[in-house]
Amino acid sequence: MKFNVDKCKVMHMGKHNPSYTDKMMGSKLAVPTQERDLGVTVDSSLKTSTQCAAAVKETNRTLGIIRKGIDNKTENILLPLYKSMGCPHLEHCVQMWSPHLKKDLLELEKIQKRGMGHGACPLLGCGCVWGGVLLAAASPSPPPAAYQYQLALERYEWNEVKNVKSIVPMIHVSWNVARTVKISDPDLYKMIKYCLMQSIKHCQVLRETLVRSGKKIAYQGRVKDEPAYYCNECDVEVFNILFVTSENGSKNSYLVHCEDCARQRSTALHGVVVLEQYKTEELMQIYDSFTLAGSPSSR
Repeated sequence: MKFNVDKCKVMHMGKHNPSYTDKMMGSKLAVPTQERDLGVTVDSSLKTSTQCAAAVKETNRTLGIIRKGIDNKTENILLPLYKSMGCPHLEHCVQMWSPHLKKDLLELEKIQKRGMGHGACPLLGCGCVWGGVLLAAASPSPPPAAYQYQLALERYEWNEVKNVKSIVPMIHVSWNVARTVKISDPDLYKMIKYCLMQSIKHCQVLRETLVRSGKKIAYQGRVKDEPAYYCNECDVEVFNILFVTSENGSKNSYLVHCEDCARQRSTALHGVVVLEQYKTEELMQIYDSFTLAGSPSSR
């Protein structure tokens, strides 16, 4: 079977690409600047703006159909419809076109807020963002609802399984919410409290394992507005106990790893500095101080 020359194309990528002219069976191959394959549009600059715009357009169209065709516009009706009909447009092959430009993230966040309601938790394909409750979670914006927090955790855990970086580190955010936000929803309070306890257990077990193996742990408290950390290898969130190496032997550039990736580099963690950002007592104090708003213990 012969190749169909008209269907064969060559896309040149990279600033320093010489962009040679390619021929097949004596005919020049077309040179597109962008191409759509399996429902995902990719351009020669490898930016995902075109795909983001297309996803937003399709989701917006779907939301319009839902709102025009449904008379009962209660949350119990609209939210399941949005998640089953709108979200697939935003999550289709998202591992390939995961947005990284701020303008694309804002557009996706805007359409998510429209679908889930003002102040809702927009579930972007590679993570989740709450209106006002970002990395610092210090602004006095309304806390998320229980189902929004649950959806965010589910997306976060799914991203970990798929080795996809989440936009917002849920463990870091949960601790910031516990420090700065008053929660009156019992269900939301229980979920955050459980997340905090699991985080403390993980840190304590990891710390004891390192101490038993004779590995020195250096305390380095967090500074104001310090960002959350992700593993340089697998993009998983790294909270509290950081495994740090220097980049190419440089004294000014450092890389953070999770325990698994650090031990892949060196089973005995040679050349790896272990930093602890919170003492166990600090975490326990935050945990104990985080009480349900309106309860007797919170007054």
